[in-house]
Amino acid sequence: MRPRTLLLIAAVTGLLACACGGTETERLHRAAMREYLDPIRPGYEGRNPFWNAFATKFIYAPAFDFDEVAGAANYRFTVVPLGEETQASWSFTADSPKAALTPVWGEIPVGRVRLTVEGLDASGKALGKAGEREFLRDYPFTGPYTPAVRDYRQAALMGLLYIHRMPEIQYWAEHTEPDMNYRHNTYPCKIIGATIRAEALLARLLPAHKEQATRIARNAAQFLIDQSRPAGDPLAFFPPTYYKDLIASKRAENQNKTMTMEAASAGHAFLDLYDLTGDKAYYDRALGIADTYVRLQREDGSLPIKVDFVTGEPVNDACAMLHPLLRYFQRLKADYGVETYAEAQAEGERWMRDVAIRNFDMTGQFEDVTVLGLQPYENLTNCTAAPYAAYLLSKGAPSAEDMADAARISSPSGTRRSPRTGSRTRQRPASTSSTNTRNRSTTAPATSRTRCSASTRLPARKSTWPRAKRSSTTSPSCRTRSTGRFPPHGTSAPRRATATARTGSTAPTPPSPRCCDWKSSSPRDKNNLPAPRTADAYGRIRPPYASFVRPQPAAAYDTTPAIRRPGRQIMA
Repeated sequence: MRPRTLLLIAAVTGLLACACGGTETERLHRAAMREYLDPIRPGYEGRNPFWNAFATKFIYAPAFDFDEVAGAANYRFTVVPLGEETQASWSFTADSPKAALTPVWGEIPVGRVRLTVEGLDASGKALGKAGEREFLRDYPFTGPYTPAVRDYRQAALMGLLYIHRMPEIQYWAEHTEPDMNYRHNTYPCKIIGATIRAEALLARLLPAHKEQATRIARNAAQFLIDQSRPAGDPLAFFPPTYYKDLIASKRAENQNKTMTMEAASAGHAFLDLYDLTGDKAYYDRALGIADTYVRLQREDGSLPIKVDFVTGEPVNDACAMLHPLLRYFQRLKADYGVETYAEAQAEGERWMRDVAIRNFDMTGQFEDVTVLGLQPYENLTNCTAAPYAAYLLSKGAPSAEDMADAARISSPSGTRRSPRTGSRTRQRPASTSSTNTRNRSTTAPATSRTRCSASTRLPARKSTWPRAKRSSTTSPSCRTRSTGRFPPHGTSAPRRATATARTGSTAPTPPSPRCCDWKSSSPRDKNNLPAPRTADAYGRIRPPYASFVRPQPAAAYDTTPAIRRPGRQIMA
């Protein structure tokens, strides 16, 4: 056999081995690149409208709601990179102007592009423009990524200690009002609630800091209590979303208003502090917040997204995304045996399924973003879709419906078929540069990182997508001019989910039925109060609130040196 033939056989064998095997990262990359060809819940399927009218970047092949052109037999899709040094285009034809970009999506390098769709007559003559869009062809997954330099527990403890030593946190040790030099304290429920939770966690994990951390948490909690609406008010026991006149709190639309889901953050903080101290007042206040949520809930299971802080009247007809509330009810039931809110929880889940998931409109509810005058799908975010998918999968025994709902919003598993595409052509450019532009806007209901962690419990699926024929060679135009390498394809590696069993605690005695007037007429007493949750040797109380992988003795981190920032004095 000739040497040239032997070399050819060796080369083919090597290529086949790479195609069939490779590292785990390579297999993930290949699987991801195949999956990116599937558009996510495109409107042409009829299950929901086109949700991406306001999206500015895409990882998965998009399909747009372009109008038909009168007399058109088919449509030509042309994608052109936007850059001074680029001369390239990718095109294909399809029967509908709403077809996905699947035929060419795998060939388009990362960067900003312009899509133009033209209607053609039977002879191929252009009749008119069906639509045009500019967007970022975003970074897909590619690994391997930088390995971890320390385990999660150590990293978390270092972060907790850094936060604990910040001047604005240490300020709470001697005050019951926030240091407003830290401007984000203008969001009490979110920021001060998080301060309480962080200090309560630190107190459990590092006994050497327990006394001061507990004092900080108590003082911060007292501020939230002092600012909360009184018993008997429409928003009884709710702390405010906004305080003073900084950042978004100074906007007229936020004056004396509150985001309804924010109080759940404060409720979690009160429960953490009850677990730490055993002080019944914190537990009762957490139940008071839950009681108010039940009164606010509408007959269809929904709640308004934003209301007047005094009257409780909604600012508009927009509905809240209910994952924070459902997590709150879930914790009260799982950790304290409170069954009172089971019906409200079920009604909330029903609304999320029948409205939010069905319409595929998982809108954001950020306190610094307006909720007024928004059109459907204008404020999509993974910060709603991914947490709700994780909530569904966190149930002890998720139903088939829960699993299906989680799949609908955490992966493109519902997408299977596109309008039929025809021929495609590719004009090779003289040169192309890689554009590393990033955009804050979210284009799909769940990002790859949160989607991977939320989908670890989902059953494997086999795609039935009819693949477009792809070129066997790759054009040099997909490489960067400076290095000759392909542009980067990813922002974060999928994180492997970990499960930590709840240890060191016993099931609490369920409290008596809920009573709204918790101060004077609550039937709960000291003998009928759930015992504070106790921690094990590693400070773990319940997943996911205090679970870390590869736990080590907490004392090993008590001597972690203070991290000092230039120009700021950090208290020891």
